[in-house]
Amino acid sequence: MVPGWGDIMVYIEDIIEKRKREVVNFVDLLNKIFPNKELRKIILFNNIPFKDSDDVYEEAAMMSGYFKEDIQTFKRLLIKMYQLTDNYNSQMEIEIDRFCYENNIGLELLCSDFRIGGNKQHPYRTKEEEEMILMKLFHNTKSVDRNYAMGHYAEYLVYEELCNNPMNDVYWISKLLGDGYGYDFMVKNKITNHYDFIEVKGTNRSTEVILSDNEAAIFKEINENDEDTSYHVYIVPMTEALTYDIIDVYYKNGNLTYSSKSCKQYMQVEPTAEDKYKRYILI
Repeated sequence: MVPGWGDIMVYIEDIIEKRKREVVNFVDLLNKIFPNKELRKIILFNNIPFKDSDDVYEEAAMMSGYFKEDIQTFKRLLIKMYQLTDNYNSQMEIEIDRFCYENNIGLELLCSDFRIGGNKQHPYRTKEEEEMILMKLFHNTKSVDRNYAMGHYAEYLVYEELCNNPMNDVYWISKLLGDGYGYDFMVKNKITNHYDFIEVKGTNRSTEVILSDNEAAIFKEINENDEDTSYHVYIVPMTEALTYDIIDVYYKNGNLTYSSKSCKQYMQVEPTAEDKYKRYILI
């Protein structure tokens, strides 16, 4: 049976009510004070409205037709839903605008793998399944799949290492929320409430590890701010037999510091002269 216009209107109005509730919750979080900037960003993205949408473009077009307005950006979607709520405060439009600007949010963001709804390139496979995939691809140095498999397997190794410490609350950000934050894990110390943000780099013993521009920028920002936070790069060099080391690289009092977590192999790490936050040489 083909739905009538009345059924379609009820469907649209149900969606609008759902999105209004999401926006009210999101705006409440925008008003909250968090221990640090990165935690705030993670919680806001985890509660961002329209997160479960199959097609935000379609919803934007539907809202444009319903309200007879031109709604072409995610910010405009947020603000339109917020204006319909009983909690509307025009000053909060400034905060919504700031959040979208600081995080470079356009409408297309919600239709990609970036930050929203978990990482589609990081499927929920077991460590053993990742290990089998990596062993098959290990020698295919030109394979993008090999690089993904190595990265995913390295994250499993680091996750186990982090969870071995009972004082850690471990959040696997790249798996739960998606890529693009500049780190793969957030770890909170249950006693001190100190936060570590950890980027993992798996490598087949190559001599250079390079962070993305975003990762390097986050590294620099966290390292140089006044918050009780630290940024670490966990470099995981591994062999064909999947023996590995976990090298913790971070800055302490302005000096590069590194240590071996697994103590199975040991390598020295040096930053390159061009950018101490971006490129590292393994010796």
